[in-house]
Amino acid sequence: MIGPCHGPGPGSIPGERSLYASVCCCLLVAHLRLALLCTVDEAKLVLEHTVKLSDVSDPTFYDAIFVPGGHGPMFDLAESDLLGGILTKAAAAGKIIAAVCHGPAGLAKAKGSDGLPLLNDRQVTGFTNSEEEAVGKTKMVNFLLEDKLKELGGKLVRKPDWQPCVVTDGNLITGQNPASARGVGETLLQQLKEKRTAMGGVASGGVTFSAAEAGLVGDKKGAAAQDMSPAGLAS
Repeated sequence: MIGPCHGPGPGSIPGERSLYASVCCCLLVAHLRLALLCTVDEAKLVLEHTVKLSDVSDPTFYDAIFVPGGHGPMFDLAESDLLGGILTKAAAAGKIIAAVCHGPAGLAKAKGSDGLPLLNDRQVTGFTNSEEEAVGKTKMVNFLLEDKLKELGGKLVRKPDWQPCVVTDGNLITGQNPASARGVGETLLQQLKEKRTAMGGVASGGVTFSAAEAGLVGDKKGAAAQDMSPAGLAS
């Protein structure tokens, strides 16, 4: 979740900068490695004082909610009524909802203002059946995300396996796979910037940064290209 922050600070990965600030706010580029993250004092402080979902009394306090990828969301977040309620309230307040890779599974319990699934009749993307087959996990998961998104009424958008694909439908931002993480982050930051501008310079939670300030757009010459295929992810 993204709440008040003082501004971005430099990360420890060449060519990129992580976004972190206070205990109240920590947005991290989705593919940053946890081991490297733990070398950043402020980000480490956030990790050591993680707020439980059960302690979130007012989801509208946050400017955005980001659900990361990994197979984890398929097992816990997808079945969480608590997260579903938080997302439902946040979406009703016009807050940004973002997810990447398997992250959209966490939106399964969220509802729109009409009482239907939040994803119903909205463009969305996520880890595809063929990508799940490529990593050999189809028998491990309880369901295939692509099938679940369609079941929830989502209008699935996809690109060839392992290619970046970011889909925006209003305040909903989703990414298909690990290669889409950067694009989701950039799009999220852009929407936060637009909200800040519309509100006279400060977003509801006090976020005061832009994608360029965070180092996620602009000069990318120093960023090493990443292989997001199964072979590349395994290396």
